[in-house]
Amino acid sequence: MGGEGSMQSMNTILRNNRNLLRKKGMFNREKSFRYLRNKYYGNDKDEFDIRKLSEKELLEIREKVIKDRKRENLRALIITILFLITLIVIGLYLFSPTKKITNQETNIYKSEKVKLENYKSYMNLGDKMILKQNWKYAIIQYEKATKECPEKYTGHYKLLLAYSYNCKNNNLDCEKTKTLAKELIEKFPQGEAQLGTILYNVKTQ
Repeated sequence: MGGEGSMQSMNTILRNNRNLLRKKGMFNREKSFRYLRNKYYGNDKDEFDIRKLSEKELLEIREKVIKDRKRENLRALIITILFLITLIVIGLYLFSPTKKITNQETNIYKSEKVKLENYKSYMNLGDKMILKQNWKYAIIQYEKATKECPEKYTGHYKLLLAYSYNCKNNNLDCEKTKTLAKELIEKFPQGEAQLGTILYNVKTQ
């Protein structure tokens, strides 16, 4: 009988220990993570209360989404238009007739400048040949000068003068001198007096 009393006493102690562990266990509802989380968010229930949205709220959300989408589409459209405008402006600048004309004018200006420099150079050489009484080479230089700037009277006048000297001193190119004098009188009537004097001197030889 004494043994039965000891067993009953032991069972009672074990039962009390189990109850004590259950109350102080780490998974106690009062101290569990879910409980603390729900308590922090103001919800003591084990699950969140997900409220069903009304038709009006759903409509407002849908309208907001559509409005945001339209705004993004409009922004993309504006960016695309600006990009295309930039390309068009660049294309017009690169291939515009005005730019081509400007380039042509620049090239013409450079060409005229080179011609004028060559003209002056040939004229200087011709003058040196005249001083040396080298009529033949003077004629060559003046002819080059008149080809560079055919509109300049001085080049033609000195060319005729070189021909007349060659005719007078070497009896060469006399007919060429007469023909050239007549042509120049027609081309440069303002120099008729000078050109006519040369023609007269050649004829009287």
